[in-house]
Amino acid sequence: MLTEFRPLAPENLHLTLLFLGDQRPEKLDEIADIMLSICGQVRPFEISFTGWQLAGRGTRKRPLCLKVTAEPELLELQYKLNCEITRSGVHLTQRQFWPHLTLGRTPPLPQAEKLEQLWAEVPQKIVSDRVNLYQSRLLPQGAVHTLIQGARLSA
Repeated sequence: MLTEFRPLAPENLHLTLLFLGDQRPEKLDEIADIMLSICGQVRPFEISFTGWQLAGRGTRKRPLCLKVTAEPELLELQYKLNCEITRSGVHLTQRQFWPHLTLGRTPPLPQAEKLEQLWAEVPQKIVSDRVNLYQSRLLPQGAVHTLIQGARLSA
């Protein structure tokens, strides 16, 4: 395993589709309803991992991420959610969609052979069959994610 690697807890692993910013509780209910409606029209799909990437900048510990192939189904789901939530009057934090799965934090120059060992343990594909709406709080010991609403992909 990587020395000084700080993995995320398994329950905190996620692929972010949108950054919602701070929202009032009634808006979160509306966002959850939109998410449920859209997810009922989308079939489960495969997500493929294509390698590693360090996110962020600097010399301190940085997020170690699995790069995710931008499959058409993933891009379409993200686009529909973005459009419908924006149409409802929610002001979203504008960030370019970068599909990735953050595994944890590591020093900026992890050892290549350790990454190769870890890569051998990673499944090359998984099936995405749900979307979850989380509230995230950043604490000194790391982010805490609280599930607000889950929706199955079920078309």
